[in-house]
Amino acid sequence: MQVSRQQRRDLSFSMKASPYYQKTSRITTVLRWITIILIIFAIVCGAGASFYLTQHRKWDWIFVGDVADAIVYHANSLLDREDLFDVSLQSSSSIREFNETNLSYFSNEELAKLGILNLPENFQIQDTYKGIRFVRTAQKSFSEIQLGLLKYFIDITPTRLLNPGPTAIVTYAPGEIANVANLNDRTAAFASGSYMFFNDHSFNPVYPLADTSVDAAFRTFIHELVHVAQFNYIVDRLDPASIDEFYKEGLSWIDLVVNSQLIAEFALYAGWQVYSEGSKLLYKLPNSVLAQTSEYGKSKIYEDMAESVAAFVTTNTVGFSGDRLKWCVQFLGDSDIQVKLHKFPVPFNMQSVNITNPSYDKNKESSMKQRYKYLDIQYFITEDVNVINDIQYFLSEELSQRGWKGTFTRYRDQNGVVYIKGDFDGTYRDLYLELYTYDHAHGFLVKPRGTIMVVMSGYLLKD
Repeated sequence: MQVSRQQRRDLSFSMKASPYYQKTSRITTVLRWITIILIIFAIVCGAGASFYLTQHRKWDWIFVGDVADAIVYHANSLLDREDLFDVSLQSSSSIREFNETNLSYFSNEELAKLGILNLPENFQIQDTYKGIRFVRTAQKSFSEIQLGLLKYFIDITPTRLLNPGPTAIVTYAPGEIANVANLNDRTAAFASGSYMFFNDHSFNPVYPLADTSVDAAFRTFIHELVHVAQFNYIVDRLDPASIDEFYKEGLSWIDLVVNSQLIAEFALYAGWQVYSEGSKLLYKLPNSVLAQTSEYGKSKIYEDMAESVAAFVTTNTVGFSGDRLKWCVQFLGDSDIQVKLHKFPVPFNMQSVNITNPSYDKNKESSMKQRYKYLDIQYFITEDVNVINDIQYFLSEELSQRGWKGTFTRYRDQNGVVYIKGDFDGTYRDLYLELYTYDHAHGFLVKPRGTIMVVMSGYLLKD
């Protein structure tokens, strides 16, 4: 991706203006000057510094006229971790002890100063899975199915987002989290610092998350997990003195995330323009790139990042720019591959729909409800005619590659309606698929156009 000289100057100027990057220890200052001297020496010797910056900052070439800005920018980058995409808590946990009273590395007072929600009073740890605590409140606990689905989400989440992950995943009843801004009766999930919050709306089809599927709930899970990763990226810089200074300047954890190098790099890929307002860095999305993310992603740069990663992980990337997806590849590394293996491969020409009176094998639905603790049913349709054979071939190939085992059977009823059905066993969920088309059917005054697909996903086998 090309980054203009002006973009680098603007970003360097804004980063220097931010108090967040001015708060460094004496040791960091010494390291910065040593780095500057070494870089200047390399420049005098030849083009080594240009090559170095090309490799480590992904810039095409650093001309002599840009060297001053590049040095400052590179020196400032020492304040971030060696790996731009590392979100490790190692530095923080080595300085602070984990606070079991609030499941955080900070006191309740420090959390309040950072604008992070305190856990509800009298919370209890209901369960723990892979080091992540599931927390219940006085009025609300996770159901067995909700815990099972959340553990399934953790199993198929890219490891980058769980290293580290949230310190707590919390459920709550209406009224228990009354002091959260913009929280309404239909809020399905949100993140605050290292906490993730879910309620019944997160799983109840009465309150759909884009659609009524578990896949959509997983997309919401990833979105909120990205906000936790954003917080974890800045957490080791939050010593008590700095927290007090940020509080006096009116800077919340969200402001510090926006001021971070992680956001700055995403901005270069996604086309956000940076500017400063007082002590804060802010970003705006030009009209020319507004259509390259989701509607929610257009609102704030940190929401755009969360939406982009969630779309990438769930392979629902229609409408997202290629540069955003390139950034996701670098951010997640090789860990993104594991998710695709568990994602149902929706044929590219089919759209998710809600059907009032769907036609499918009700006996099959009944038998699956008896076998699984949770049954998810989705409907897809394409108006393209004569494509049912192509869809069958696509699904057979993709499901096999992703580890599902099973076969399709095919028949035509007395009215010429073609049905293709199949059971497929997988690692985390089993599938029953039913395709049918009226393309060559007869005896109907009105008939659907194209092919309809019913996907039944069985989760959590009963004992």
